[in-house]
Amino acid sequence: MADSVVDDVAGAAVGAWRALEVSSGIDRAGVRRGFVLILLSLLGGVATPFLANPRMGVGAHTLGVLGGLVLIALAATAAAFRLSPELRRTMRRCWLAATYLNWSGTLLAGITGASFLTPIAGAGTTGSTAAEVAVIVAYVTVGITSVAGTLIAIVGLRDRA
Repeated sequence: MADSVVDDVAGAAVGAWRALEVSSGIDRAGVRRGFVLILLSLLGGVATPFLANPRMGVGAHTLGVLGGLVLIALAATAAAFRLSPELRRTMRRCWLAATYLNWSGTLLAGITGASFLTPIAGAGTTGSTAAEVAVIVAYVTVGITSVAGTLIAIVGLRDRA
């Protein structure tokens, strides 16, 4: 009898959680993508002492954790954005690209020593031409996609009369 009571309570709790999840508009896939980025940045942080430029490794670790938190925040507040499905998808893709490219581009800079755009954090290291170009493309893309994602978010949060 005690087992059936526990099963009933557990079933009710799971049902209530699912109902809350659906009614709250939380984007579970977005939350998961945020936690994956956090996990990748934590694992990358372990390799930091072995990189050509450990300072950039610490930067990648920090940017990955913060980027993951941004993705989780966007996913948790998905219902607050009043956007068309296309704009919502574009905003999500912009932030996904910005956060993952910021982390991976900075990690690549740490691995290769690329530092053309980050001479202070570069600590005097220089990467190959291919590595420098890859990091530059990543950082320029991060700038464009994060500004676009922010503008779309602002539009989606404006008051409607």
